[in-house]
Amino acid sequence: MTEEQETLLRLVSGLVSQEEPMQHERRVTAAVAVIIADSPEGPQGLLILRSQGATDPWSGQVALPGGRVKGEDRNFEATAIRETKEEVGVELTHSAFLGYLGKYQPRTRSIWVVAAMFSLDAIPPVTPNREVASYKWVPFRQVMALENRTRHVLTRDGVPIVFPAFKFEDYLVWGLTEKILGTITDAARKRAAA
Repeated sequence: MTEEQETLLRLVSGLVSQEEPMQHERRVTAAVAVIIADSPEGPQGLLILRSQGATDPWSGQVALPGGRVKGEDRNFEATAIRETKEEVGVELTHSAFLGYLGKYQPRTRSIWVVAAMFSLDAIPPVTPNREVASYKWVPFRQVMALENRTRHVLTRDGVPIVFPAFKFEDYLVWGLTEKILGTITDAARKRAAA
């Protein structure tokens, strides 16, 4: 394990809980996988660009792998594992489950999303399904870099709404995904300042 991976995992261990942050219910709750994969270049996270689709509320946006809870899911960890396997072909069953980063609610949807964190010893192959237009393994140091911070302006009913965001190559990460990853980056910045 690289020193950078070890440092990030120590930081994350102080942020996550093994307890489910809420009751999981079909159709009103979902889970996403925040994957920390070790590599010679340092820890990397998997981001996907969702395919364009009329039935997907996050169509065309950068996201973490995940989706809605189904009846067979015993917990949010199981939902994140199942959805990650379906969307990108990455098997998390034998990875290290770090815990739950928390529950998040998008501004524009009445669904709760739980972030489940996993650690992998190496970057696995990715096989995206039709829901995924592309994917990128993003170095966590790039996620945390202040020079990659920006903002995204979305206009709703003629009113501009400004979202914090970060840019990595051609991916603009904002909204719920930025909020989830921001939990980690904010903690890293606070620890660095202490």
